[in-house]
Amino acid sequence: MKNLLLILLTSLLSLTSAHGARSFSIGEKSATPGSLVVFPIELDHAGGFASIALQLNYDPQILEFLGFSTGAGLGSQFESISFAADGVANLIWTRPSDLTSGTGCLGLVSFRVNDGAEVGSTTSLAISDVEAGDETGVIAFSLSETIAVEAGLLSIVAQPTDTDLDGMPDDWEMLHSLNHLVPSGNLDSDHDGRSDLLEYALGGNPRKADSGSDPFVAFVAVDDEDFLTLRFGRRRDGQLLYQVWESDSLGLWEEVDLVSRLMELPQDLGDGLESVTVRSRFKKSGDGSSPKGFMKLEVTQP
Repeated sequence: MKNLLLILLTSLLSLTSAHGARSFSIGEKSATPGSLVVFPIELDHAGGFASIALQLNYDPQILEFLGFSTGAGLGSQFESISFAADGVANLIWTRPSDLTSGTGCLGLVSFRVNDGAEVGSTTSLAISDVEAGDETGVIAFSLSETIAVEAGLLSIVAQPTDTDLDGMPDDWEMLHSLNHLVPSGNLDSDHDGRSDLLEYALGGNPRKADSGSDPFVAFVAVDDEDFLTLRFGRRRDGQLLYQVWESDSLGLWEEVDLVSRLMELPQDLGDGLESVTVRSRFKKSGDGSSPKGFMKLEVTQP
């Protein structure tokens, strides 16, 4: 038994002295009211860890916890769970055996900034507690002993951060495993015929081939007349230009005025999106037959 205790003690001293205090950090971000913001959690050395439990405090008056994902980095070597309530998010990583080494991103924590967040204000994300251990559960690290933390800071700004100027905010690209340092708006990552920029613009998922966010065409009654209408998702931050066009021949297109032809006030969809419905000049005839008419949507960077 003395030999076993000596081995465990030696291992603990080796892990502590060789690497000093393990450091967890979150970093600084900026986001607009109503938008998505993603914080990466970084660990400078994971050697010897088989379990990590982290408690993250945030202001629920400013942020709504959306979830946590491990991504493809250091965190992918663990199983993880997360849950949050009353401004406290609990993140837990486990694996069956100790990591021999490793550094980098443990995962991405996603929040939605509340619409009422004041531009120019800041809020912190504080790591209030950390517990970690090896596969035996005998060697334990705690916030008060061998772990240091660096809190995160969020600044509320009027415009989102887009490092590569491709029309897609950095946080949205990070959340969907896109490279926010290289322009990629014209790519089609899920090969579904919609560019990554269009997926962002309409509220789609660039990693999942589906049609759930596609614009929808239908006849809608207006003063006892049925008009051809187009409904689509639109980002509310004004960083993209949305244009609707109509034609009776697919040859000559005329732009639709999105103000005078608006069917109703835009409906909030969350995540910085709103639903917009506009009508064309085409309407059903008195006998109920449909006219020949077409509508299309274009989304571009101004």
